[in-house]
Amino acid sequence: MRSRAAAVGSESSTWVRGNGWLSNRLSERGHTVTAIDLSDDPFDGLGAARHYNAPFKTLLAEFDHLPLADKSVDLAIFNASLHYRPITCGP
Repeated sequence: MRSRAAAVGSESSTWVRGNGWLSNRLSERGHTVTAIDLSDDPFDGLGAARHYNAPFKTLLAEFDHLPLADKSVDLAIFNASLHYRPITCGP
């Protein structure tokens, strides 16, 4: 499963897909952003963060196993990434 995301909160975080473009834009606007992705590829993953001027944190993780404390994120943005989440069907 490939998951790409970023988180925005008191410790702002955003779950964004791809190369960090949205994380960079939010960071430029003064938000504290953590980009979360399953890939650290230097061009289409977390590694692409080095190409931006605005600072934001990166976190290598899966949607189903986010190493974030409860209530540590004010806003989560899943940008073009929900289709990476496995579909579970219940009764």
